[in-house]
Amino acid sequence: MNGEPPAPPLRKPFALAPDGIDGGSFRLRRWREEDREPFAASGQDAQVMRFFPRLYTRDECDITIDRFLNLFATVNIGPWVVEIPEETAFAGFVGVIDNRPELPLGTTYQIGWRLIPSAWGRGIATCAARLSLTDYFRRGNENCIVAYTAVANRPSQKVMERLGMRRDKVFAHPLVPESSPVRDHVLYRLDRKDFSGNNPSSEALKT
Repeated sequence: MNGEPPAPPLRKPFALAPDGIDGGSFRLRRWREEDREPFAASGQDAQVMRFFPRLYTRDECDITIDRFLNLFATVNIGPWVVEIPEETAFAGFVGVIDNRPELPLGTTYQIGWRLIPSAWGRGIATCAARLSLTDYFRRGNENCIVAYTAVANRPSQKVMERLGMRRDKVFAHPLVPESSPVRDHVLYRLDRKDFSGNNPSSEALKT
């Protein structure tokens, strides 16, 4: 996610999206205008962005949200805001994103997440991603999805592995400068036939 303009819709829309998904201790919901400020703050947080090539400006973050909104508006799929009741209205996002044509991924969509530090280590990323994947496979006809992250980002790779994704390959991210220590990324893949929608509680997934 790098603040580029929304990609044009080139795929078949999913069935109508729900307003949100209940995760027990958290909720996945649609984006609101008031989410722009905390999302921009997370894009400027060095701890949150430690596996990204740089911090993002407010304008870039706004463009990214616009891209997410465009996805929901055109194909009825996209990343959800993670809300933790009685704690925070914005804990980050988890969900399905369209893949950029510049990336050698071989699929239309990826699953991704970015949470604020107070939501780390609680199983929320895994549970929320599994709920998003269940929604993705249930409402659409896609047979595969991918995820990728910097090779150094083992926490995210562990989430991918808990979801049943298999490691596919390492590649040099073409949108990351050659001099960047996070240019090398690892790609994970998940086929519809291999996905289990069972969603254990976040308490059971704490690390």
